[in-house]
Amino acid sequence: DDDDEREDAARYEVHALLADGPYADPDRTNWGEPETFDHRGNFSLWKNISAGAIKRRDLLPSAAGGDDYFWIPWSRFEPSFVPGRGGTRSFYLTLDSGALVYKDAHRKQLGKLLKDDDFKNNKDETQHPPSMLVGEGVIGYPFHGSSFLYSPKEYVGKIFYERECPSQAPSAAPSPGPSGSPSESPSHRPSHEPTGEPSFSPSGNPSLRPRF
Repeated sequence: DDDDEREDAARYEVHALLADGPYADPDRTNWGEPETFDHRGNFSLWKNISAGAIKRRDLLPSAAGGDDYFWIPWSRFEPSFVPGRGGTRSFYLTLDSGALVYKDAHRKQLGKLLKDDDFKNNKDETQHPPSMLVGEGVIGYPFHGSSFLYSPKEYVGKIFYERECPSQAPSAAPSPGPSGSPSESPSHRPSHEPTGEPSFSPSGNPSLRPRF
């Protein structure tokens, strides 16, 4: 059984591009070469954020009806920040087998919006969820730099994310609002404690000395 389990297991790795933005210029030459920058095949520009093995017993049923869905546990995944306001972050997913499910796409679709498997639920959110873009698949493991081995692919699956919430901790910068704690500087408002100076207004309590 252990031998069968090892044969059924597929090793996976997920990498995130260290710099924000696309992994390669989506504008290509007639030969498929990016016109400007290209970070494909160079692991020094990427960070490994998840790795593990997928076993047959880990697979979940998908919408297609078969057990071909795998969810990477949070404990095996290093969170990666995706900048807001139209920012982009690139990810690279690879398997040591040909079990990855994807959808073929046209070169003109590179960098264009695609709908993940949870698009119908995400589009109902009041705040816009992260969007996925059409990328590429490569023939070769674990990575390759030859452009002719790449072809446009659409990712098939769901993406999970968490929003960054405002911190409740006090800021190190000064607050423009008044402080709730007393300050060390003197107050311009009268004190309720008696002073050593005589008062020029009549007191509400009888004095120890008679008035004339």
